[in-house]
Amino acid sequence: LTAWAQSATRFTTTRAPSSGTVPSVAALLARDRPDRFAPHDHLAHHAEAHGWHTTLLASNLFLGPPFGLTGGFTDAEHRELAPAAVQVDRAMEVLDTRTTPTLVVVQLVDLLQPAATGDPAPPTARLSESRSLALRQAFDRAPPTPAERAFLAARYDARLTDLDRALAPLLDHIDGETVLVVTAPHGEELGERGSVGHGTHLTEEQVRVPLVIGGPGWADRTVAHPVDLADVGATVAALVEAVPADDTLGRDLRTLDSPGWTDRPTVLGPTLYGPARVGLVDGDRKWITACGDTWTLDLAADPHELHPDRTPDWTGPLRTEWATATGLPARRVLHIEVQPGTATAEPLTWQGPARLEVHHPAGLVDLWAPPLPIHRVPWEASGGPTTVEVRAVQGRLPRELLLQLATPADLTGLTVSTTVGGETTSATWHPTDPPARLQGGTPALTVGPETAPVRLTPTWAPAPWPDVRAAPPG
Repeated sequence: LTAWAQSATRFTTTRAPSSGTVPSVAALLARDRPDRFAPHDHLAHHAEAHGWHTTLLASNLFLGPPFGLTGGFTDAEHRELAPAAVQVDRAMEVLDTRTTPTLVVVQLVDLLQPAATGDPAPPTARLSESRSLALRQAFDRAPPTPAERAFLAARYDARLTDLDRALAPLLDHIDGETVLVVTAPHGEELGERGSVGHGTHLTEEQVRVPLVIGGPGWADRTVAHPVDLADVGATVAALVEAVPADDTLGRDLRTLDSPGWTDRPTVLGPTLYGPARVGLVDGDRKWITACGDTWTLDLAADPHELHPDRTPDWTGPLRTEWATATGLPARRVLHIEVQPGTATAEPLTWQGPARLEVHHPAGLVDLWAPPLPIHRVPWEASGGPTTVEVRAVQGRLPRELLLQLATPADLTGLTVSTTVGGETTSATWHPTDPPARLQGGTPALTVGPETAPVRLTPTWAPAPWPDVRAAPPG
């Protein structure tokens, strides 16, 4: 890849919009934010409408039919955890047999395969675990040692070498009329902050991705402008003459040198596991928020993000920045967190309350769950102007819910009850301090047994993001 990239355009400041595959690929196909992805109207549909044959070669389930990302491709082939060599051979076969213009999207997951024959033995037993979830939980109990971190990095480099070797035939095979784009939907954390994997945070390790484009029109140059996967999607759309609508966020990267190009903030989130984090990067300034906590960072002074500055939750300037960048206003809400503190637990493994009821005499306005692109937990709700009852489906409630009150600055009379194992417990908020103190991050109520607590915290949150797997009209 390094040798090929010397004659290609290398983008050194590229971010994925999320640290997980589903929302990031949705953004690329939509040429926009993940929430604006439409399963039946995206890049593949537009390319096919312009006479292109489109093929998706997927290697894991997140690009499979359950997540709505395969519609629109002329052919969509899924080979779970297929080695890169297999997918590359198939890609070359597709390119050789097509007589019409062809767009091939190849997903390779070799970097996420932790072990291979011939690898050295790990320094500790817990590194023999093949699942990143189990490693995250192990590191929650005891952070990785320097030797463990070095082993994780070396093993990742070994998988990268394997991938590089598997790609060599494709790089040699493509002709001078083919444009090749190499990128990724997320990064990977390797113990830098005591965690491993992706989908949990919006750190630079998890959202910075490679981007190299080679072929006709892509000269040997290095580009430092900040770009994202929406721009990659818009560029591919322009290459297949399926020019996106004017209101899409992505921009054709061939126009970087035009007078009208200005760098813009990169919108981040949502994450997939634990609290639904969102954030924004504007130049060297970055901020991330989740569960009533907001952190700001100066990436120039602190590139490894070791010294975040905790700020008041969603201050006015941050709300303005978010609304300007996304078109989604921030609302003052009550953040309902079920089983707080289980940020790395698999959402589907957890059993929580069967029922949750919230009452506020001044009235309720809206209730929604942050987006969970992978583990969407079904739930039901009913109620009236002042009371809402949320019921578990299949024995589970969403990890988080957001409730907008008619008088969000005053929680007087707020009553919450949960039912766990047939037993109901309740709690009522009685103000002992002025309501003005409830500005962000201070829990108002915790209710329920120790095995399944529910915590309610006043905060700010983005308005509801549509589900990236929204059903087609009708």
